[in-house]
Amino acid sequence: MTSDFTIGGIALAVLGSDATGEVRLTSAIKDVTVTGSGAMMGAMGGPDFMAALTDGANSSSQITYGSAEFDIEVAAPAGPSTVKGTSESGMISGRIGAEGLDYALSQTGVTMTVTSPEMPLPNMALQFDELAFGIKMPLVQSDTAQPFAFSTKLTNMALSDEIWAMFDPMAALPRDPINLVIDTEGMMRITKAPNPQNPSEVPAQLDSMTLKELQLSVAGAELTGTGTGKMDYPAASDPVPSGVFDLKLTGANALMDNLVAAGFLAADQLMMPRMMLAMVGIPDPAGGDSLISKIEIKDKGIFANGQKLYDLP
Repeated sequence: MTSDFTIGGIALAVLGSDATGEVRLTSAIKDVTVTGSGAMMGAMGGPDFMAALTDGANSSSQITYGSAEFDIEVAAPAGPSTVKGTSESGMISGRIGAEGLDYALSQTGVTMTVTSPEMPLPNMALQFDELAFGIKMPLVQSDTAQPFAFSTKLTNMALSDEIWAMFDPMAALPRDPINLVIDTEGMMRITKAPNPQNPSEVPAQLDSMTLKELQLSVAGAELTGTGTGKMDYPAASDPVPSGVFDLKLTGANALMDNLVAAGFLAADQLMMPRMMLAMVGIPDPAGGDSLISKIEIKDKGIFANGQKLYDLP
Protein backbone atom coordinates (compact mmCIF):
# COMPACT_ATOMS: atom_id res chain seq x y z
CA MET A 1 0.00 0.00 0.00
CA THR A 2 1.19 3.50 -0.82
CA SER A 3 -0.41 6.84 -0.07
CA ASP A 4 0.35 10.43 -0.95
CA PHE A 5 -1.89 13.40 -0.30
CA THR A 6 -1.80 17.07 0.62
CA ILE A 7 -4.08 19.31 2.66
CA GLY A 8 -4.15 23.07 2.12
CA GLY A 9 -4.95 23.77 5.74
CA ILE A 10 -6.39 22.36 8.95
CA ALA A 11 -8.34 24.43 11.48
CA LEU A 12 -9.35 23.26 14.92
CA ALA A 13 -11.55 24.82 17.61
CA VAL A 14 -12.24 23.15 20.96
CA LEU A 15 -14.26 24.30 23.96
CA GLY A 16 -14.30 22.43 27.26
CA SER A 17 -15.54 23.26 30.73
CA ASP A 18 -15.89 21.88 34.24
CA ALA A 19 -16.71 23.28 37.67
CA THR A 20 -13.48 25.30 37.80
CA GLY A 21 -13.78 27.12 34.47
CA GLU A 22 -13.45 26.87 30.70
CA VAL A 23 -10.72 25.94 28.25
CA ARG A 24 -10.72 27.30 24.70
CA LEU A 25 -8.31 26.07 22.03
CA THR A 26 -7.90 27.26 18.47
CA SER A 27 -5.24 26.03 16.10
CA ALA A 28 -4.40 26.27 12.42
CA ILE A 29 -1.86 24.38 10.30
CA LYS A 30 -1.05 25.09 6.65
CA ASP A 31 0.37 23.07 3.76
CA VAL A 32 0.20 19.54 5.18
CA THR A 33 1.71 16.70 3.14
CA VAL A 34 1.41 13.04 4.12
CA THR A 35 3.19 10.17 2.36
CA GLY A 36 3.34 6.54 3.35
CA SER A 37 4.02 3.03 2.18
CA GLY A 38 3.90 -0.42 3.70
CA ALA A 39 3.70 -4.13 3.19
CA MET A 40 1.85 -6.78 5.22
CA MET A 41 0.25 -4.13 7.40
CA GLY A 42 -2.18 -6.61 8.95
CA ALA A 43 0.55 -8.97 10.08
CA MET A 44 2.45 -6.10 11.69
CA GLY A 45 -0.51 -5.42 13.95
CA GLY A 46 -0.88 -9.04 15.07
CA PRO A 47 0.67 -11.04 17.90
CA ASP A 48 3.59 -12.25 15.73
CA PHE A 49 4.91 -8.75 15.22
CA MET A 50 8.62 -9.61 15.30
CA ALA A 51 8.11 -12.62 13.02
CA ALA A 52 6.27 -10.38 10.56
CA LEU A 53 9.22 -7.96 10.48
CA THR A 54 11.63 -10.82 9.85
CA ASP A 55 9.45 -11.98 6.97
CA GLY A 56 9.60 -8.58 5.31
CA ALA A 57 6.75 -6.55 6.80
CA ASN A 58 7.49 -2.83 6.81
CA SER A 59 5.83 0.53 7.16
CA SER A 60 7.03 4.07 6.59
CA SER A 61 5.38 7.47 6.67
CA GLN A 62 6.23 11.15 6.70
CA ILE A 63 4.21 14.21 7.59
CA THR A 64 5.41 17.72 6.78
CA TYR A 65 3.62 20.97 7.37
CA GLY A 66 4.14 24.68 6.91
CA SER A 67 3.27 27.44 9.33
CA ALA A 68 1.24 26.57 12.42
CA GLU A 69 -0.29 28.53 15.27
CA PHE A 70 -2.26 27.78 18.40
CA ASP A 71 -4.03 29.77 21.10
CA ILE A 72 -5.13 28.27 24.42
CA GLU A 73 -7.14 30.24 26.97
CA VAL A 74 -8.09 28.94 30.39
CA ALA A 75 -10.77 30.85 32.27
CA ALA A 76 -10.39 30.28 36.03
CA PRO A 77 -11.54 32.09 39.19
CA ALA A 78 -8.07 33.67 39.62
CA GLY A 79 -8.26 35.12 36.13
CA PRO A 80 -7.58 34.00 32.54
CA SER A 81 -4.37 32.23 31.53
CA THR A 82 -3.20 31.98 27.94
CA VAL A 83 -0.62 30.07 25.92
CA LYS A 84 0.04 31.28 22.39
CA GLY A 85 2.53 29.92 19.91
CA THR A 86 3.58 29.84 16.26
CA SER A 87 6.03 27.82 14.17
CA GLU A 88 7.35 28.12 10.65
CA SER A 89 7.43 24.43 9.70
CA GLY A 90 7.55 20.90 11.06
CA MET A 91 8.17 17.28 10.14
CA ILE A 92 7.51 13.83 11.59
CA SER A 93 8.79 10.66 9.92
CA GLY A 94 8.94 7.03 10.90
CA ARG A 95 9.93 3.70 9.43
CA ILE A 96 9.86 0.20 10.84
CA GLY A 97 10.95 -3.02 9.18
CA ALA A 98 13.50 -5.81 9.28
CA GLU A 99 16.31 -3.24 9.22
CA GLY A 100 14.93 -1.64 12.40
CA LEU A 101 13.20 1.47 13.63
CA ASP A 102 13.94 4.94 12.26
CA TYR A 103 12.01 7.86 13.80
CA ALA A 104 12.59 11.61 13.54
CA LEU A 105 10.77 14.86 14.20
CA SER A 106 11.62 18.54 13.94
CA GLN A 107 10.03 21.93 14.31
CA THR A 108 11.49 25.26 13.20
CA GLY A 109 10.93 28.93 13.95
CA VAL A 110 8.97 28.48 17.18
CA THR A 111 7.73 31.31 19.40
CA MET A 112 5.66 30.87 22.54
CA THR A 113 4.13 33.26 25.08
CA VAL A 114 2.51 32.32 28.40
CA THR A 115 0.45 34.64 30.62
CA SER A 116 -1.17 33.76 33.93
CA PRO A 117 -2.17 35.61 37.10
CA GLU A 118 -0.68 32.75 39.10
CA MET A 119 2.83 33.32 37.69
CA PRO A 120 5.32 35.69 39.31
CA LEU A 121 5.57 37.54 35.97
CA PRO A 122 2.78 39.00 33.82
CA ASN A 123 4.05 37.03 30.81
CA MET A 124 6.89 34.75 29.77
CA ALA A 125 8.12 34.22 26.22
CA LEU A 126 10.67 32.08 24.43
CA GLN A 127 11.67 31.32 20.88
CA PHE A 128 14.07 28.96 19.13
CA ASP A 129 15.24 28.24 15.62
CA GLU A 130 14.91 24.45 15.66
CA LEU A 131 13.95 21.58 17.91
CA ALA A 132 14.75 18.12 16.53
CA PHE A 133 14.99 14.52 17.69
CA GLY A 134 15.94 11.31 15.94
CA ILE A 135 16.51 7.67 16.81
CA LYS A 136 17.51 4.69 14.71
CA MET A 137 18.00 1.17 16.04
CA PRO A 138 17.70 -2.47 15.02
CA LEU A 139 14.76 -4.57 16.22
CA VAL A 140 15.37 -8.05 14.83
CA GLN A 141 17.69 -10.56 16.52
CA SER A 142 21.01 -10.89 14.71
CA ASP A 143 24.49 -12.29 15.31
CA THR A 144 26.03 -9.32 13.50
CA ALA A 145 26.03 -5.71 14.63
CA GLN A 146 23.68 -3.26 12.93
CA PRO A 147 23.69 0.55 12.77
CA PHE A 148 22.06 2.71 15.40
CA ALA A 149 21.91 6.49 15.86
CA PHE A 150 20.56 9.04 18.31
CA SER A 151 20.39 12.79 17.95
CA THR A 152 18.72 15.73 19.62
CA LYS A 153 19.01 19.41 18.80
CA LEU A 154 17.82 22.69 20.27
CA THR A 155 19.28 25.75 18.54
CA ASN A 156 19.25 29.42 19.47
CA MET A 157 16.64 29.26 22.21
CA ALA A 158 16.15 32.82 23.47
CA LEU A 159 14.34 33.57 26.72
CA SER A 160 12.53 36.84 27.29
CA ASP A 161 14.06 39.41 29.62
CA GLU A 162 11.23 38.75 32.07
CA ILE A 163 12.35 35.11 32.46
CA TRP A 164 16.02 36.08 32.88
CA ALA A 165 15.06 38.73 35.45
CA MET A 166 13.43 36.12 37.69
CA PHE A 167 16.80 34.59 38.63
CA ASP A 168 19.26 37.25 37.41
CA PRO A 169 17.75 40.68 38.12
CA MET A 170 21.18 42.37 37.98
CA ALA A 171 21.85 40.99 34.46
CA ALA A 172 25.17 39.52 35.59
CA LEU A 173 24.85 36.56 33.22
CA PRO A 174 25.18 36.91 29.45
CA ARG A 175 21.75 36.40 27.96
CA ASP A 176 23.03 34.52 24.93
CA PRO A 177 20.80 32.00 23.16
CA ILE A 178 20.92 28.45 24.51
CA ASN A 179 22.09 25.60 22.27
CA LEU A 180 22.13 21.84 22.80
CA VAL A 181 23.31 19.37 20.15
CA ILE A 182 23.98 15.66 20.71
CA ASP A 183 24.67 13.54 17.62
CA THR A 184 25.79 9.91 17.96
CA GLU A 185 25.93 6.79 15.83
CA GLY A 186 27.33 3.31 16.19
CA MET A 187 26.79 -0.40 15.93
CA MET A 188 24.70 -2.65 18.17
CA ARG A 189 23.08 -6.05 18.04
CA ILE A 190 19.82 -7.48 19.31
CA THR A 191 20.82 -10.58 21.27
CA LYS A 192 17.38 -12.19 21.41
CA ALA A 193 13.92 -11.53 20.10
CA PRO A 194 12.28 -8.67 22.04
CA ASN A 195 9.07 -9.34 23.92
CA PRO A 196 6.23 -7.51 22.09
CA GLN A 197 4.34 -7.35 25.40
CA ASN A 198 7.15 -5.31 26.96
CA PRO A 199 8.64 -3.13 24.20
CA SER A 200 10.55 -0.93 26.68
CA GLU A 201 12.98 -3.79 27.41
CA VAL A 202 15.23 -4.33 24.41
CA PRO A 203 17.90 -7.08 24.80
CA ALA A 204 20.64 -5.07 23.09
CA GLN A 205 24.43 -5.24 23.11
CA LEU A 206 26.50 -2.17 22.24
CA ASP A 207 29.50 -2.79 19.98
CA SER A 208 30.72 0.72 19.15
CA MET A 209 29.67 4.36 19.35
CA THR A 210 30.84 7.59 17.74
CA LEU A 211 30.09 10.96 19.28
CA LYS A 212 29.88 12.99 16.08
CA GLU A 213 29.00 16.25 17.79
CA LEU A 214 28.41 17.57 21.29
CA GLN A 215 27.55 21.20 21.93
CA LEU A 216 26.07 22.86 24.99
CA SER A 217 26.17 26.63 25.24
CA VAL A 218 24.46 28.70 27.91
CA ALA A 219 25.15 32.00 29.72
CA GLY A 220 28.40 32.59 27.84
CA ALA A 221 29.97 29.15 28.39
CA GLU A 222 30.23 26.39 25.80
CA LEU A 223 31.12 22.69 25.94
CA THR A 224 31.98 20.87 22.70
CA GLY A 225 33.29 17.40 22.00
CA THR A 226 33.78 14.44 19.68
CA GLY A 227 35.02 10.90 20.18
CA THR A 228 34.67 7.17 19.65
CA GLY A 229 34.26 4.17 21.92
CA LYS A 230 33.71 0.44 21.71
CA MET A 231 32.89 -2.60 23.84
CA ASP A 232 34.78 -5.89 23.66
CA TYR A 233 33.13 -9.06 24.94
CA PRO A 234 35.77 -11.62 26.01
CA ALA A 235 34.50 -15.13 26.60
CA ALA A 236 33.46 -15.78 30.22
CA SER A 237 34.37 -12.22 31.22
CA ASP A 238 32.74 -8.86 31.76
CA PRO A 239 32.56 -6.45 28.81
CA VAL A 240 35.66 -4.29 28.39
CA PRO A 241 35.05 -0.67 27.29
CA SER A 242 37.56 1.52 25.51
CA GLY A 243 37.45 4.90 23.83
CA VAL A 244 38.84 8.38 23.35
CA PHE A 245 36.82 11.59 23.65
CA ASP A 246 38.13 15.12 23.04
CA LEU A 247 36.33 17.87 24.94
CA LYS A 248 36.68 21.64 25.05
CA LEU A 249 35.14 23.98 27.63
CA THR A 250 35.14 27.71 26.92
CA GLY A 251 34.04 30.47 29.28
CA ALA A 252 33.79 28.36 32.44
CA ASN A 253 35.80 30.70 34.65
CA ALA A 254 33.85 33.73 33.46
CA LEU A 255 30.58 31.87 34.08
CA MET A 256 31.59 31.02 37.65
CA ASP A 257 32.53 34.64 38.33
CA ASN A 258 29.20 35.76 36.89
CA LEU A 259 27.34 33.27 39.09
CA VAL A 260 28.99 34.90 42.09
CA ALA A 261 28.00 38.35 40.81
CA ALA A 262 24.42 37.14 40.31
CA GLY A 263 24.29 35.82 43.89
CA PHE A 264 24.01 32.11 43.05
CA LEU A 265 27.36 31.27 44.64
CA ALA A 266 29.62 32.70 47.29
CA ALA A 267 33.18 33.44 46.19
CA ASP A 268 34.62 30.81 48.56
CA GLN A 269 32.44 28.14 46.96
CA LEU A 270 34.40 28.35 43.69
CA MET A 271 37.45 26.55 45.05
CA MET A 272 36.02 23.04 44.64
CA PRO A 273 34.68 23.42 41.05
CA ARG A 274 37.93 25.09 39.96
CA MET A 275 39.93 22.20 41.45
CA MET A 276 37.71 19.67 39.67
CA LEU A 277 38.17 21.47 36.34
CA ALA A 278 41.95 21.47 36.89
CA MET A 279 41.83 17.69 37.39
CA VAL A 280 40.18 16.95 34.06
CA GLY A 281 41.24 19.87 31.88
CA ILE A 282 44.37 21.71 30.80
CA PRO A 283 44.62 25.25 29.39
CA ASP A 284 44.00 25.47 25.67
CA PRO A 285 47.31 26.21 23.87
CA ALA A 286 45.39 28.74 21.77
CA GLY A 287 44.83 30.78 24.95
CA GLY A 288 41.73 32.44 26.31
CA ASP A 289 39.29 31.17 28.91
CA SER A 290 39.31 27.62 27.49
CA LEU A 291 40.16 24.17 28.80
CA ILE A 292 40.71 21.05 26.73
CA SER A 293 40.55 17.45 27.87
CA LYS A 294 41.29 14.08 26.31
CA ILE A 295 39.22 11.48 28.13
CA GLU A 296 40.48 7.94 27.55
CA ILE A 297 38.91 4.66 28.63
CA LYS A 298 41.61 2.01 28.63
CA ASP A 299 43.33 -0.57 30.83
CA LYS A 300 40.19 -0.83 33.00
CA GLY A 301 40.42 2.83 33.94
CA ILE A 302 39.28 6.33 32.99
CA PHE A 303 42.05 8.82 32.24
CA ALA A 304 42.01 12.59 31.68
CA ASN A 305 45.01 13.92 29.78
CA GLY A 306 46.99 10.82 30.76
CA GLN A 307 46.13 10.93 34.48
CA LYS A 308 43.98 8.14 35.91
CA LEU A 309 40.76 9.39 37.48
CA TYR A 310 38.86 6.18 38.16
CA ASP A 311 39.33 2.41 38.20
CA LEU A 312 36.60 0.51 36.40
CA PRO A 313 35.28 -2.64 38.12
